[in-house]
Amino acid sequence: MSTLGAVMSGGGGILEELQDEVAVVSFLQHASCSPGVWHTLSCSSPEAPKILSRLFKKNGTPADSVIWTRAQIIYAPDSPSVFSSGYDRAYAFRRLCGMAGPTTNPFSEAYYRLTATIIQRLDAVILTTPPEPYSSQPRERPKARLVRKMPEAHSNLLMLKMKMLLTTLGYELSPGGETVSKCIHDMVIVGTLAWFGKHRRNWLDFMLDDLLPDVHLELFEDEKAPGVYT
Repeated sequence: MSTLGAVMSGGGGILEELQDEVAVVSFLQHASCSPGVWHTLSCSSPEAPKILSRLFKKNGTPADSVIWTRAQIIYAPDSPSVFSSGYDRAYAFRRLCGMAGPTTNPFSEAYYRLTATIIQRLDAVILTTPPEPYSSQPRERPKARLVRKMPEAHSNLLMLKMKMLLTTLGYELSPGGETVSKCIHDMVIVGTLAWFGKHRRNWLDFMLDDLLPDVHLELFEDEKAPGVYT
């Protein structure tokens, strides 16, 4: 909790330890009632999803049922796709995980764990400033919001280039097909892009221009022209 800004007593007495434990339980109780906070907490470290899942009964949470039901519908062999691109599906599933609340299912756990692992790695290695003109642009944009939909052609290029980039960091993501692993990995890419947009925006702009020099890719809501990607 200290890494999230909480001030713990740090004392060695029984009373201080009890106060810290009460504070942790109170925080977790409030966080479990706020899906957005729980999503952020679950992505805070690779160990967080497994630790947090132990707080709930083995038969799962209401959010587990929602996510599992949606996954079964979308992956049913005779189910027509309601998404126009892989990005759209990944964005929708990631939003579902983020808004459904606490989960214990392997699908969500795999997404949270890999997202946290990659973000930690990126946060550790991207410490320098990108070249001009990107170095003069804002590094952080806390209110950045990804677009909800993206044309299939742009989605395919973006997912391919991001997988290539993450491969250089040692993360092999599913190359294609309609598998659950690919869906999770696409969600991780969307989560990584969301982190980039908020915390390393100038680096993201630099990398996208380098990876996709001939593509006018509008990735964030604040960049959208009226009527685009709707």
